[in-house]
Amino acid sequence: MIGSSSFCDLTSCLPEQDIHAIRGLSPTEIQQWALARAVAYEEYIRALRSVYNAATPIHRRLPVEVLVYIFGSVDSRNLRVLKLMHVCRLWRAILLKTSKFWAKLSTLVGVWEHPDALQAVLKYSGHRTITAEHVPAESILSSSLKPHLGRISSLQVTVRNNQFRKLHQLLGTGHFRSLESLRLVAVDLAASSTAVYDERTRLCTDANLRRLRRLELSVRFVDHRLVVSSVESLSVLSGDSTYTSSPPEFISSPEAILRTLERCSPSLEVLTIASALPPTGWDAVAAHPPCHLPRLRELRIEGRSTHPAGALLGAITFPPSASLSFTGIRQCEGSVLRHLVPAHVLPDGISAADTLSLQFVLRERSTLRTTHGGRELLRLQLPHHQHVVEDVRHMFSGNRTVVALEFCRSRGVPMDPEEILRLLAAFPRAIRLTVMDLHAQYVDKAEDTLLDGLAALSPSSGGVACPALEELILKGLDSDIMAGVVGRLGFVLDRRFSVLGRPLGSLVVILPIFTLSSFEKSRDEVSEYREALAARLGGLVDEIAVKREPFSRRMS
Repeated sequence: MIGSSSFCDLTSCLPEQDIHAIRGLSPTEIQQWALARAVAYEEYIRALRSVYNAATPIHRRLPVEVLVYIFGSVDSRNLRVLKLMHVCRLWRAILLKTSKFWAKLSTLVGVWEHPDALQAVLKYSGHRTITAEHVPAESILSSSLKPHLGRISSLQVTVRNNQFRKLHQLLGTGHFRSLESLRLVAVDLAASSTAVYDERTRLCTDANLRRLRRLELSVRFVDHRLVVSSVESLSVLSGDSTYTSSPPEFISSPEAILRTLERCSPSLEVLTIASALPPTGWDAVAAHPPCHLPRLRELRIEGRSTHPAGALLGAITFPPSASLSFTGIRQCEGSVLRHLVPAHVLPDGISAADTLSLQFVLRERSTLRTTHGGRELLRLQLPHHQHVVEDVRHMFSGNRTVVALEFCRSRGVPMDPEEILRLLAAFPRAIRLTVMDLHAQYVDKAEDTLLDGLAALSPSSGGVACPALEELILKGLDSDIMAGVVGRLGFVLDRRFSVLGRPLGSLVVILPIFTLSSFEKSRDEVSEYREALAARLGGLVDEIAVKREPFSRRMS
């Protein structure tokens, strides 16, 4: 075979020194020699390719410092970003020395699920701080991670009850010296009734978690022994189990949440409690001195009943400038104001708001929102019932700061005309009124619209509501009912002119764009409606504008 013509043809392309080397060798020796030479040639080829890549224009034009900056700015959304390591030898060498690139990889869930990837991140990220998100507790408790705990700035851990005490002890050792944000999420819902604290549980001291600013806890972990005075944002995660078979969880007692708040009261700026306030036991803390939160800026509470939220507000004090939000309320007996806002609380959301929005989008739900200079001060999401409008009127009685009103009402939400008149009359300084989502079934009824409330005369004073009104904005009007709207506006503005002796400053009508075809035919309609309004309202309005905008149920 070795002397055959086919073998000679194969060896003819080899260099002369190689042909000379295989003469006299046995077939087995030739195979070994050929394999060794092939490996050598493959390494030679890789070396040539590396030389070629090193001489490419990008390496001549981009200094190493620029590549380091670029790699450190890469958006690391998944582990596929590691393909940069395979571009060339130079890039790989630079990437291995770019600690910022590896530190950013620590935010990926996949890193903590793969030990090799985690070890690479810990090794090449140097001394930079790292982020551990959606990490199982066993990873944090492992001995291999202990030398790196001091570099973790943000930690999100899923914890089982039988792991919590070890984690709590670890948090109290001082190893987490860079920790700024901590989120503890319970994963064993079936063990919700099992206590995670006992008399042996020690207090986490300020010295052990001196940089902690943001704390998010599942309901069962809420306790003053886990909180330090430096916490600026405290969130209690929802204990609602609507979509699970487990019973709902609540904070163990009103005393537990109040002791927790007292622990971080010097620094607390944001407090969020999602469906977790205990429904009972508040009478026992009513006689205690209130917990003072002097730096609180935002208070957000979600819950089905007004009683726990109102009881908490009665047990704490905070600056009137704090923004308040109450959502998810489904149970309300009588006045919302009486249950939610205690007598000693008069937040700026009521006393200093310049804009009030009231939305009746569903039969079951109403939303009240106030702002000042664009900053939200108060948000109440309430069950819709016959007391809502009256509650709002009482809540803002005596208010002298609201200058803009926004009302949104959709089909099927009834409103009493007398209540409308009393509500509008509560805001004598309002200069801008926005009414959204009117429909023909309401516009044709003179006694059943907000527009008619502007024309109704007050039984007590004989004047019209909102006498300072300068601008009226109508949004979401269907083009099919414009004829009725023009007639109704004529009636309303005639009445106001006869009482006030002056025209309205501005009328803006915004027609909705639902589809591209409605946009194409809108130009002629806008001109037509503007002419119709000008013909009917001449002398009653100084400026009239008609335009189209994409349809939205948002007030602004």
